[in-house]
Amino acid sequence: MLFVNILLINLLIAMFSFTFNLVQTQTDLVWRYERYLLIREYFYHPPLFPPLIILIHFYEISTLIFRHLPKHMKKIHAKTFSKKF
Repeated sequence: MLFVNILLINLLIAMFSFTFNLVQTQTDLVWRYERYLLIREYFYHPPLFPPLIILIHFYEISTLIFRHLPKHMKKIHAKTFSKKF
């Protein structure tokens, strides 16, 4: 009976060790995923707090306009140029 108890305790310790190693391998993946979610959450937030967020919106709108304005002007210039000739 003593031999069976020692054998079962060793089996229990082996199972705990296996479970601990399994959890330990998953912790790195879970930590990286949670870190990714945190970085992604703060990446899409504006840098200023809400009363001053309007400045960020004006900046983004102005960069959008200045980025697309030359393309639009080329299209208008091409249309007027093709109508003249």
